[in-house]
Amino acid sequence: YPNSNQGPVPDGKPANEFGLGNKPANK
Repeated sequence: YPNSNQGPVPDGKPANEFGLGNKPANK
């Protein structure tokens, strides 16, 4: 996903490290 770690995804949730947007990033 090109939007990974670049801001909110279309469902309005924060993008995670996989760009799925369903969980906060685990870094």
